[in-house]
Parts: sequence; C-alpha cells; structure tokens
Amino acid sequence: MAEERIDESTAKSIIRYDRENIIRIIAKHQHADGAFTNEIDMDEYSRMENTVISLLSFVFGTEDINIYINQVNKAVRIILNSMEANKALFDEELYSLTFMTFTVLMSKGILRGKMKEDMEIVLGSLRKLIEEKK
Repeated sequence: MAEERIDESTAKSIIRYDRENIIRIIAKHQHADGAFTNEIDMDEYSRMENTVISLLSFVFGTEDINIYINQVNKAVRIILNSMEANKALFDEELYSLTFMTFTVLMSKGILRGKMKEDMEIVLGSLRKLIEEKK
C-alpha cells in the first residue's frame, strides 16, 4: 500500500500544539543547572533571558503545572544566583521581565515555603533596582 503524502498547509492545519505539549517541550530544554536554553554555549545574558521567558510560559495559562514545580524552583534559583553573581549583566529590561515573572509566580501561589519567603525579599529588591536602572 502506497503512503499518501500531504502538503505543508494541510499538515499545519492538522497538527495543533496545545499548551500542555508546548510546556512539555520547553521542560525538556532545561539544563541540569536550571537554565532553559536550546544551546549549550549561550552567553549568560541570553541564558537568563531564555530562562525567565520559559518560566513565563509555565505560568501564563490555566494548566496544572504542579508536575513541573521542581523545574520551576530550579529555574528561579539559577536566576537568583545569576542576579547576585552578575549584577552588571542584568539591564532594566531583564530586571523588569524577571520582576514580572516572579510576581506572577507569587500571585499564582506556585512558590512555597522558603522559596516564597525569599521571593518576597527579592521582589522588593527588584523594584529598587528597576528604579535605579531608569
């Protein structure tokens, strides 16, 4: 039996990615250190920007992301560590994006325990840093 081929536009109309699958794909790109990147030798700014944006993808939506909570915490931790170690690296745009991401994480109750306590302090510090960068 011969296989029937379909054209590109038909394929695109058939293949639909729902958010759960997209989140699963993003989760597969997390490195052992917690960063979300698709390249190994990315510069630190790009690694942090990709990680922050990836975290946003987890929190914008209504899906239950509890199965990814360890990955979210790991990503938050690497961002916090990078902010502390590379203060000059973070510009107003990256600080603002990070602030927005962390605020959404807090408002959705995703961060718990010590991480939640740490985040409350970090959000206050980020507000000040964003004002200083303006």
